[in-house]
Amino acid sequence: LKGLTFKTSLGIDYSFSSNRSFNPSYEEKSQYPGDLPIYTDDVPDAKANKVNDANLLMENTLTYNTVFGEKHNFTSMVGYTAQSFHQDLSSASSNNHMLNELTTVGAGSLDGRSGNQTLSDKTYVSYIGRLMYNYDRKYYLTANFRRDGSSVFGSDEKFAIFPSFSAAWRISDETFMQGFK
Repeated sequence: LKGLTFKTSLGIDYSFSSNRSFNPSYEEKSQYPGDLPIYTDDVPDAKANKVNDANLLMENTLTYNTVFGEKHNFTSMVGYTAQSFHQDLSSASSNNHMLNELTTVGAGSLDGRSGNQTLSDKTYVSYIGRLMYNYDRKYYLTANFRRDGSSVFGSDEKFAIFPSFSAAWRISDETFMQGFK
C-alpha cells in the first residue's frame, strides 16, 4: 500500500562492572625518635562489588501518509513499545585481616564479614497513536494517545493514559502577511 511504512527497532544495552579494594594496616610514625605514632590503622579491610545491568528495548510502528485533493495531508501512526530493565548488584566486605598480603574479602575474620545482593527488575509497555492533519501546509491539527503500563506503577493502577492535542497556524504564509517577511 502506497504511503504505508512499518518500522521495528531493537536495542540492547548490557554492562558489567567489578571492583575490589583493600585498605592495609599501617602506622604513620612521628619524625621525632621516641614519640608515639601520629596515626595507626590496625584494622585492614577489603571490599568487592559486582554489578550486571541489562536494558532491552523493542519498538514497532506502522505509519500511513496520504495526500488528497492536493492540499489535504494526513498522517496516522500506531505503535507498540516494550522495555525491560534488570540489575543484579552484589557487594561484600570484611575486616580484621591477619596480614596485609591477604587482600581478598574471604581473608578477613568470620565475624568481620558482611555481604548483600540486590535484584531489580522493571518492565514498561506502551501503546501509542498519532493523527496529524494539515491543510495547504498552513493549518495543522495533531492528536496523540499513549497508554503506558509499568511494573513500577501501583498494583491497582498498572496502566495510565496520556492524551495530547495541538493546533497550529502558519500565519507567515497568509497573503495579508506578505509585506512583513
